[in-house]
Amino acid sequence: MGTKISALLPREALLPEDILLVTNASESENFQMQADLFKFQLDSLQLNVLYDELSVTEVLVGKAASGVATSAPSWKISKVTGNSPNVIEEFPNGDSSFSYVWDDRNSYTFS
Repeated sequence: MGTKISALLPREALLPEDILLVTNASESENFQMQADLFKFQLDSLQLNVLYDELSVTEVLVGKAASGVATSAPSWKISKVTGNSPNVIEEFPNGDSSFSYVWDDRNSYTFS
């Protein structure tokens, strides 16, 4: 039948970085749930990044989810060549997916 007017009264909530959020109790709860979900998603997106310097102008870069073994076919590997601003990034067989093995990085053909 609706929400009681008293439940809609604005409440202030201080957030990090001195952000002021003015909302009602229901919106505040929803905001907190969304913030917690976003933090969880960010935490799960943390990547391990490994580098293998082949020369002064050539580096292999591997990225995978935190905790993935270097022997697992779950790495995104790229070869970065050149000097700024002329930098080229290439991938095994031109494929930038997370499906390569970091331990096998020297056996791939990059394009």
